[in-house]
Amino acid sequence: MNEILWDVAKKQGCGYTKAYEKEKKGRSGMRILLLRHGETDWNTEGRLQGREDMPLNENGILQAKLCGAALAGIPINKAITSPLKRAKRTCEIVAGYMGLDRVEIEEGLLERDFGVMSGKKLENIFAAINCEGSESLDDAAERIIAALKRHEGRPGETILALSHGAVINTLLFALTDGKAGTGVTRLKNTCVNILEAEKGELRLIAWNLTAPEAAAYLKGEATLPEIDQRRR
Repeated sequence: MNEILWDVAKKQGCGYTKAYEKEKKGRSGMRILLLRHGETDWNTEGRLQGREDMPLNENGILQAKLCGAALAGIPINKAITSPLKRAKRTCEIVAGYMGLDRVEIEEGLLERDFGVMSGKKLENIFAAINCEGSESLDDAAERIIAALKRHEGRPGETILALSHGAVINTLLFALTDGKAGTGVTRLKNTCVNILEAEKGELRLIAWNLTAPEAAAYLKGEATLPEIDQRRR
């Protein structure tokens, strides 16, 4: 479990953990930039997407381009993505800005299966946490964590990973002992979550940052506490 230093989940849904203190002294593992895909029409309609293969809408494509432009100049060694169109297209756009023209499909980054609730409109998206026929939170978290660990490379490397809001939230829930993630955090489209993988262990550094915030931190232009102050 990653101890949280800064958590404004109730206000802005973002934060960072004590692992940041270790990373700022020098990276000892591989960095993972885990992004949520850009906007789809079902996002704007408030529909639960699950495994339904919805494409990005025009605004989602623009979000991906703006995200990629913000992250341009940050070296990455590999890009992996959920096979669903909305994630794969976001990954292709962002990776292109970051200097990669090839992305690798990783089935473990698929969205949670919401069973009979897929495609339904919900007044409260959190009401779908345990809907009938859905993939359990534990199973989804174990799946995405295992997927990220499969791609652990050498210390100092960075990978880009594109996934989906609900399954990323299960990972956040697992790594923060429920202080962030499912039932707590509403992830923004194209938000950036920063993790570090080392010797089969995942450490959460920060979550739900905007691409410009993440870029400022990754390029050494601002610390996470400074980003915190800018938000207040």
